[in-house]
Amino acid sequence: MAAGRPKGAPNKPKRLLLVRLEEMFPDYHPVIEMAKVANDEEAPADARFAANKEVAQYVVPKLKAVEISGKLGMVMKTTEIKRFDGSLAPVVIDAIEEDDDE
Repeated sequence: MAAGRPKGAPNKPKRLLLVRLEEMFPDYHPVIEMAKVANDEEAPADARFAANKEVAQYVVPKLKAVEISGKLGMVMKTTEIKRFDGSLAPVVIDAIEEDDDE
């Protein structure tokens, strides 16, 4: 069995910082505070944009470019993933040759 802190557990300085932040600001959460700035119509547009960009990292999966290649007449089999907002997005899972009989 390996010695030390469990995987994912904060190190001692970070743990102390988290305790101190909780003592000083009991209801503080940085992502919530950024979301407040993102939705503050009186905040400058560049600040709102930056806040939205930061919050998105925590709530929306990052999309990667996908190259699709194949022959004409191929059929893409897709599935759907659920987005943070509850909507569905199609994702290609396989490409198969189209039957000429159909």
